[in-house]
Amino acid sequence: LQLYDKALLGATKVVVKYPNSKWVDDAVLMMGRSLLGKGDYPAAREKFVEMEANFPDSPLLDQALYYRGETYRKEREWGEAQVFYDSLLIRFPRSKMVRWGELQRGKVYVEMRSYRNGIAILKPVVDRGGDMEMDARFALGRAYFEEEVYDSAATQYRWVAKKAKSEEVINEAVMREGECLEELGAFDQAIRLYSDWERRARTLNYQDLAKVRRGNAQALAGDTDGGINTLERLVAERRRSPMAAQALFQIGYIQEVMLDDFDAARTTYARVPEESRGSPFAQQATLRTQNLEKIEELRASLEADTTGQEASAAAAPAGPPR
Repeated sequence: LQLYDKALLGATKVVVKYPNSKWVDDAVLMMGRSLLGKGDYPAAREKFVEMEANFPDSPLLDQALYYRGETYRKEREWGEAQVFYDSLLIRFPRSKMVRWGELQRGKVYVEMRSYRNGIAILKPVVDRGGDMEMDARFALGRAYFEEEVYDSAATQYRWVAKKAKSEEVINEAVMREGECLEELGAFDQAIRLYSDWERRARTLNYQDLAKVRRGNAQALAGDTDGGINTLERLVAERRRSPMAAQALFQIGYIQEVMLDDFDAARTTYARVPEESRGSPFAQQATLRTQNLEKIEELRASLEADTTGQEASAAAAPAGPPR
């Protein structure tokens, strides 16, 4: 943010002190990009509008149009963003910014849940390779996943995990590839994937996330005892932490959904706030406990109705012989 402020200050000085300079349009564009980086999207948009109004012959208008679309994308105004990406393609078809506009158009389609359109746009971006391939593959993976083409989604995430330099990006890609494998029923592959990342990750939090996912995958594979044991060990290692709360919540979920053991699940969910009361999993545990109580009340009501109907049928006088 400090660097954006410095860039904004320097660009403002150019506009104020040298209004007739050939660099003024550059300076206005830099002001808009700095405001965009700072997250002040309406102010950034004003600068890009100013560019078009005051410098109609500037060779930088294609960039102003692209970044104007970006201000809307950042505000999740998908339709408005698409308008400016489309305008960029129509008005400046030979601009280098068109390639970036295509990437963002594909990503916006994915955000709009128009996954097939997103796939159609993002695949050529991926095929071209280059500096936007990783971003495109991530978005393409999500589009395939939402279309339930899990093997293709896993392929995209696997590529990202191998090529990415950032451990944060690698972790996200591994987690998503694992989710694809779970959806495909390839639980053993998912377990191996999580185990490998658990060994390779340098960040403790990523190691722990891999262990949580591994425990859940073990349970999905049918080894519920093994999965619960994996998660219980993590709870013991990370006592009074958000990660312990997450692992405990996962145990309760396995007990509730996979084992249909509501009593054990209720007991486990009650332990989650003890590990980290501020964790979102503590709130989820409370909600699931309330749902369990409602389900048990409904079951008891249905059993009472069934018992009453059986008793009434037994007490009813016999009908006439046929």
